[in-house]
Amino acid sequence: MKPFRESTVGTFPGTDPVHAQARMVAELLDTTRLLWREPANVTLVGRAASVPPGHVLLRDLHVMPNARQPRLLAPAGAPHAAAAALRSYAHGAGLMHRIGRSVAAITLAVPHAERLLPDRVRVTVPVDDRLAVESLEDHLSKVIGAPALIGVRVGVPRANRKPVLPVMDRRGRLLAYVKVGHNQLTRQLVEQEGEALRAVASVAPAGIQTPRVLHRGAWQDLELLILSPLRVTNRGFRTSDALPGDAMRSLSEAFGVVRQPLGDSPFWDKLTAAAKAVEEDSTAHCLQAALDAVHARYAHTPVRFGSWHGDWAPWNMARQRKSVLLWDWERFANGVPLGFDALHYRMQSAMASSGPNAVRNTLPRDAGRALDLVGVRGRTQLTVALYLTEICLRYVLDAQGPTGEPLKALAQLTTDTLADYVEQL
Repeated sequence: MKPFRESTVGTFPGTDPVHAQARMVAELLDTTRLLWREPANVTLVGRAASVPPGHVLLRDLHVMPNARQPRLLAPAGAPHAAAAALRSYAHGAGLMHRIGRSVAAITLAVPHAERLLPDRVRVTVPVDDRLAVESLEDHLSKVIGAPALIGVRVGVPRANRKPVLPVMDRRGRLLAYVKVGHNQLTRQLVEQEGEALRAVASVAPAGIQTPRVLHRGAWQDLELLILSPLRVTNRGFRTSDALPGDAMRSLSEAFGVVRQPLGDSPFWDKLTAAAKAVEEDSTAHCLQAALDAVHARYAHTPVRFGSWHGDWAPWNMARQRKSVLLWDWERFANGVPLGFDALHYRMQSAMASSGPNAVRNTLPRDAGRALDLVGVRGRTQLTVALYLTEICLRYVLDAQGPTGEPLKALAQLTTDTLADYVEQL
């Protein structure tokens, strides 16, 4: 039972796979402790482990496929719910991955099949403290209005990683997804996504389906965003690496398009303000030099500004008949140069298939064709320079601080790429 892609741990330069795996397991346990609070105890155990004397079992969660490659936690003892959690995983994957996941989900629902899974995250509590435990699972049951079981999607540790919880009932119905903000950055991202989804729903861009916001609110110190599931069915599902140009253009123009000189735009003001927040001296100098070079050449050049999703990549979408199902909207923004989503899609696809260093040659080679597919013609060099500045600032600022270590290599890579590109303008 192995329906998952190989782990991407160690993808970025300087990342030790063994250390990264240990870190993922540690963060997996820490995430579970966010959901079942003290006096609950959270531990990683084998399937045959017994409950400690004097404790009662609150929840067992399967580590799927195993603790060496943790990708998903699914509730044990509820095979239909666990199968639903597995089916909810990575909707944007290719056909073979979808088939493998579906076969694994069917197998998991068979009685006793869960014995094949070797590792569990176990939540127990001392007998005398049973009533003192506060659980997010209990809170979600009240909010949704139905008994709920939760799974946990596991991602590569990084500063902006948020727990994403599929919520199921015991019959295997997928009720919702919950995104959890647990620190300053992720709380901000969760709030931004809720606002973005409501804004996008108000204009309903043609060819795009988005989750509905079912609930926004806090539980203890966590910020919660509860979303409706997007139904990705095998009927009408299409796999393709082609850039979804029509849908991207629809979104970019959905809130209107403004044309004005770059140097007079709110977008330029935002870039220059963000650059002042960079703490590391050499990086700040590099970014300021890039901004100065772009401003010197293009300050008076008219640019068309619209909207973008902000993280449009193959794994954040699925194609269904004539529409695109699109999630993960926390980076949505208005007032950005048209074409940013197309460039981001190309860059992320290349990095996923060929590694981070692909960013150095992907955009110079493919930018013109990508922009043409979304109706952006002319000023290719300027659009690429502005996109690289935007994405570089995102990675650099997210990498700052004690939780940003996993992004530092990528931040440095995009900084170097931006510097090289601006030199050729």
